[in-house]
Amino acid sequence: MTAWATGSTPPASAMRYAVPLLVAACAVTIVALTMLLLLEGPGLITLFLQVVLIGAFLALALLDLRAAMAIAMIELAVAGASGQWTRLPGGISGRVVLDMTVAFAGAVWLLRDWRRHGRLELGRYGAHALGIAILPPLVWMPLGLLNGNHPADVVADGNGHLFFAFALPCIALIRQGQAAWLRRWLLVAAIANALVTFALIAISVPGIVPLSTLAQILHGDLLAGNVIGYQSNGAYRLFMASGLYLQIGLALVAWRLLQRPTSALNWVMYAVLWIDVGATYTRGFWIGALASVTIVLIVGATSLRRAATVVAGSVAIFVLATAIGAPFGFSVPNYVFERLGSITATDLPVQSTEGGSTGGRGDASGAVSNQIRVVQAQVLIGHIAERPVVGHGFGTIAQDYPYDKIYSYELAFLDLLYKTGVIGLLVFISFPVRLIVDALRARVGRLTLPDGVSRHEAAVVVSIVASIGLTGATNPYFLAAFGLMPIIVMIAWLDPLRALPDKKPTTGL
Repeated sequence: MTAWATGSTPPASAMRYAVPLLVAACAVTIVALTMLLLLEGPGLITLFLQVVLIGAFLALALLDLRAAMAIAMIELAVAGASGQWTRLPGGISGRVVLDMTVAFAGAVWLLRDWRRHGRLELGRYGAHALGIAILPPLVWMPLGLLNGNHPADVVADGNGHLFFAFALPCIALIRQGQAAWLRRWLLVAAIANALVTFALIAISVPGIVPLSTLAQILHGDLLAGNVIGYQSNGAYRLFMASGLYLQIGLALVAWRLLQRPTSALNWVMYAVLWIDVGATYTRGFWIGALASVTIVLIVGATSLRRAATVVAGSVAIFVLATAIGAPFGFSVPNYVFERLGSITATDLPVQSTEGGSTGGRGDASGAVSNQIRVVQAQVLIGHIAERPVVGHGFGTIAQDYPYDKIYSYELAFLDLLYKTGVIGLLVFISFPVRLIVDALRARVGRLTLPDGVSRHEAAVVVSIVASIGLTGATNPYFLAAFGLMPIIVMIAWLDPLRALPDKKPTTGL
């Protein structure tokens, strides 16, 4: 029997060689599968590599949960909304394989500890997260089927709640003494996303790689991007759902700057993140990023002087970007304020786009996307009034919505209220609301925090959860795995669950 099944620790020599080899195998296989997808490579080779990935990643997760978790978190942060860098038979994405494997392995590690110590420990938030992972699919998937919704739509719409089981590997890692690592690795994932975004800007703005080619890869093949290119007013836009991690990175780096305001590396990361956020040309990300930094400064600063230093540095970055852009005829103030000024614009008529999404391409004024959201809100509120308590079930399509026949809507909270009613919405938001409330209680000294987390650092939790909720209110990120991951990882800031006394640092990433 394997070591994890018997409850014993794998030999150090096996861990020394097996874990790095498995990490390399998983990384190489993911890259190879992505290339095969882009090049439309042979199906048999793709299937073979998919089998290799599943086997290697499962073995890695059972040997070294931290290394597997590191890969899963990087994938969620970098690969965009869909995780479609490979598609298994049945349309299962590579992301689902990684996330479900990590969740399964987390359960195995916890059960192993239960066997060894006679107690199943889920910490402060484990039972709550598992309840949300189980209850909504159990109730509203069958309701969707009973209401005649297409089974594929029902499953695709409701399976995002299952991602709350991601709390299991988080808890297992905390029990292994890896809470501090989890906190650091979320920053690593956010910075990885920032560097990839910055690289895309660097190769697309000067035309090193044609915009049409990047759009085909990101939007057409990988389903990772929404818009890339120039708007009707000439403004550059790189809008990908993974931009959510830019505001997460800003919250984490702003906190680091409050601790070490003279760190050059932190300031470089902070500047890169703001440049990336600016290039999204997306009001939701701009507002979310500003909110994330503001909350950290207000709730987390230990002195007015340090908060003022971060504010002054932020202004300096804006001024420097303006000065650099001016010789090239690019006005940063016009780029920013023209877009922000369109928040309330709804003066353009919008035609039905049944069979395809408008996506906001070329919508420099913002009026098109604003109008779409206004109509969407009107339609959804009308249907919510029909069944306000339990909703219409997952997979429900509003047939009177004129822009597309879809089961997923940008207005995430109204979408959830439409599908699951007041009961389902309250069940879902109970977790993020609880995190914010607990963080505020901890900030004033009324809740115990883990070792190494100060009362002021609770601001990170308030910032990240609140800013994701703010951005997710008008985008479907709040209900997706890549949007939920940072929220669930917040338990590493809040759960004082003690590591097992016999746990030693793992050898993974």
